[in-house]
Amino acid sequence: MRALHSWKDGSATILVEGLQRPLRVLHITDVHLGLIDERDGEYIAQCQGCEERFLHRHQNVDEHGRPLPARAAYAQILASFADQELDLIALTGDIVDIPMQASVDFARAKLEATGAPFLYTAGNHDWLYPTDEEEGFLDMEALRTRGWPVLEPLHGGAPAGDLCDIGGVRFLSIDNSTYQITAEQLEFTRESLAAGLPTVILTHIPLSIPTLRPPTIEMMAGSILLADPGWSMEERRESHVGADTAETLAFVSLVAGAENLLAILCGHIHFAHVDSIAPQAVQYVGGPGFAGEYRLLELRPL
Repeated sequence: MRALHSWKDGSATILVEGLQRPLRVLHITDVHLGLIDERDGEYIAQCQGCEERFLHRHQNVDEHGRPLPARAAYAQILASFADQELDLIALTGDIVDIPMQASVDFARAKLEATGAPFLYTAGNHDWLYPTDEEEGFLDMEALRTRGWPVLEPLHGGAPAGDLCDIGGVRFLSIDNSTYQITAEQLEFTRESLAAGLPTVILTHIPLSIPTLRPPTIEMMAGSILLADPGWSMEERRESHVGADTAETLAFVSLVAGAENLLAILCGHIHFAHVDSIAPQAVQYVGGPGFAGEYRLLELRPL
């Protein structure tokens, strides 16, 4: 399968050999919605102002020059595509800043208003509660499993991994928000790729590649990437992450070597980055939705 990629700020075109029809995919990541109501009353004190903590991190402003909060930026992105045909909205995690029901409901309602199908995978903020980090080194897998039910309006009951086929392209979501891949996720990915369809994978955390490491370290004060070889154990412990498991390393090897992989869509590091991960595949890291950033991908027959 041949695929040719071209991109610029906010958009990308992928020419795919044998593609049935053109597809348009809107990629949104890292919105960090911070809405809360009485349903999560025990966290109201800790969550007050959580959305405002991102206001100084972007230049997305209203007509009066005031920074737009995350909820307004997210609504504005989706509203700008209200009259456009979208085949899929791809959401790659940290859509909410804390797993509050009001934030999840807001995210889902704005998606439904577009009328477009969507596919979501969680980020680490989507399921981490504000009191969790008071407990020292965290069992990330247990915390994610606990948080998944709140996120069901977004993941639809398949939080670890899901897929949909559109126009002959397979879109595959894999939740790697703990920085690890489970044995079940590895097998699901292997079986999904084995179908031979051109495939786009949604994850939250980007794969570590040489061109992404330096800007990530500069921006995030650490190489917080999947299977990063230079991420020290001391730094990993600070992020509550252990050594890469055999399954995680096998996942990276599998996807990087998959001849039918077109792209990986991801986020997590709050800046946009694009580079090849295989001869026919490109990793598209999305800029943060809280800053009004997104990427529109157009897949066209080659």
